[in-house]
Amino acid sequence: MKTLNSLAPFVLPNASIRLNVETLDGSGQAAHPDIIKFVNGFRGGLSAKCVFIMAMTPYRNHNDKLENPSIVVSNLPNGTFTADHIKNPIDKSSGRWKHNADPDIVFKDGRFSLFWKHRDKRDDSMVLLRTRSSDLVRWSNREICQPPSIGKLVSPSVLFDGTWKLWGVNPASYAVDNWESSDGLDWEYCGMANIPRMLLGRACWHIDVQKVGSKFYALIVYGEDEGNVLHFGESSNGLDWTVSDEPILSPSLDGFDCNGIYRSSFIIENGKIKVWYSALGKGRTVGIGYSESEFSPAKGDERSLNVVEEKWVIRRYRSGDETGILQLFGIEGESHSLEDWRSLYAENPFGLFVSVADYGNRVIGHMSLVPARMKIGEKVVMGSQAMALLVHPNYRNRGIFLSLGEHVTEEAKKSGVPFSYGVPNAFAHKGHLKYGWFDVCNIPLFVKYCSNALILYHYLEKYRMKNMFFYRIGRFLTNRGLVRNLIKHRNGSMSVASVSADSGSVSIRRASEFDDGVDRLLGESSDDYGIAVVRDRKYLNWRYFKCNKWDGYNYEVFFAEEHGRVLGYLIAGLIKKKWKIGAIADVLVLKGRKDVTSMLVSSAMEYFGSNSVDEVTTFVLGNKDFVDVLLSNGFKLTSYVPLIARINGEGIEKDFVRNPSNWYITYGDAF
Repeated sequence: MKTLNSLAPFVLPNASIRLNVETLDGSGQAAHPDIIKFVNGFRGGLSAKCVFIMAMTPYRNHNDKLENPSIVVSNLPNGTFTADHIKNPIDKSSGRWKHNADPDIVFKDGRFSLFWKHRDKRDDSMVLLRTRSSDLVRWSNREICQPPSIGKLVSPSVLFDGTWKLWGVNPASYAVDNWESSDGLDWEYCGMANIPRMLLGRACWHIDVQKVGSKFYALIVYGEDEGNVLHFGESSNGLDWTVSDEPILSPSLDGFDCNGIYRSSFIIENGKIKVWYSALGKGRTVGIGYSESEFSPAKGDERSLNVVEEKWVIRRYRSGDETGILQLFGIEGESHSLEDWRSLYAENPFGLFVSVADYGNRVIGHMSLVPARMKIGEKVVMGSQAMALLVHPNYRNRGIFLSLGEHVTEEAKKSGVPFSYGVPNAFAHKGHLKYGWFDVCNIPLFVKYCSNALILYHYLEKYRMKNMFFYRIGRFLTNRGLVRNLIKHRNGSMSVASVSADSGSVSIRRASEFDDGVDRLLGESSDDYGIAVVRDRKYLNWRYFKCNKWDGYNYEVFFAEEHGRVLGYLIAGLIKKKWKIGAIADVLVLKGRKDVTSMLVSSAMEYFGSNSVDEVTTFVLGNKDFVDVLLSNGFKLTSYVPLIARINGEGIEKDFVRNPSNWYITYGDAF
């Protein structure tokens, strides 16, 4: 091994005061820092963006019971570090003889991995633990790294450069061991680094390793107690090192760091090395200081791996993105095939507007506008529905949501789509309102429970007993005739309401596609609605019989006809989730023909009954007759869903769009 002073052409000045670091015990005495810098800031679950993220442990007067891994953040390298919304400690040791120590934090693929030691003093057993988080606030359950012998190391230092790498000091021999892993959990021993075990009469004790380009650099503490000093090391492979023969940082004469330099962390950027070092002071006090010096690696513009600049781009969909998009849906719990995706997007007869967030050729975000012709006042324009705004959990709170929305709406605007609407979930609702969308109203959602099992489930849900076990029990008892009359008690009646007298010449027929009769119906009824999707044959056949696999429903259409004239239609859908669900997806009836609406709903309910559905759901805005028929058939208003809109072009009055009375929208208009 070599020890060359030329490797450390700098000496760090001692900090004049220790940093103001928030600790759970209120002492501000923190130790064992490990640092990550985000060039463009990181938000996650915090109240605002931060630049520097520090893992550390409180260590008041060397009290190892306080030595639990904690996270604090700051916007300045020598500023105040606070917990913000982070609930410290990230992990707390339990038991009189147990304690945590030595945290180290790594950021990879949008997720933080926090490592630390856990020791039991009774037998001096130690394990290396790991937890992970994408937002610094919510952390996974801790995991034990394998093999157990890796827990014997002091001051684990971890980085990822395509492979997980770890260095740590063997407290028995003072040797530095090196390990590698493919997943950061199961580690393989690579060998002993030839870092000197002793320098200037002091033992190797703590280490931090970072990588710049193809070279590794290290800050190495020599000395176990008082008088500790900091040396600098360099390696091309992580095993063969040259270490400075003189310290780069020594205790001050009378400062907070007068008794020794302890575990330190650093970044290298812009021709400088920036160091956060823990130190020992008078009366066994500890603290963290900040220092920096000029230092240029082989290429002065290179940065250490813990200086993170997230480089994601928002772009238009291109062929080949489908695999990444479908994987993103899978993470959100939605399973779709390539055929499903193509039926909704690539085969949409009205066009395609899809934007993706790309991070290193990996899709981490997606939003689409599904185009369709829409009637707005006296005009028919190409409108669109916002849907499927997804951001990978590891990359949320980075501004990707807004960037996706702005990008895809701008693409639609360039293509002459002046108007968009959406029926978002609660999370997406708030986000859309930040970039030009506005609320129209809340649409009433109606549900009818059709099985005793489901009614029992929802009844017990009121008492926080929500569990599929109760649904299965209810189904078991119902099938054996042991539960009766719950439906009558909950919905008023199992039967559908009677049809009014003027229906004698009206007949109902089922079909699995739309013919030109629906175009004539549309022509007769189009003046009845101010804002609506144009429900012509082309749209309806695509929406309900070409891309129905996307939403998972199997659809049937019921036509009401009189002497060959189509008076109205109703689309009924079936899907199996936790239980069988029926949906009245769409209904369009000539104005004033409530009798026809009643007949169509009756036919749909008979269809649902023959398929043993557990509940039927629907929503509608702008059709009072339909609502009246629903209520007379035992449907209950259970909740509301938001309707939002955005105007992207000229010639559409916002006041007209904001007026709910101008709208006609049904369940099937929201994919």
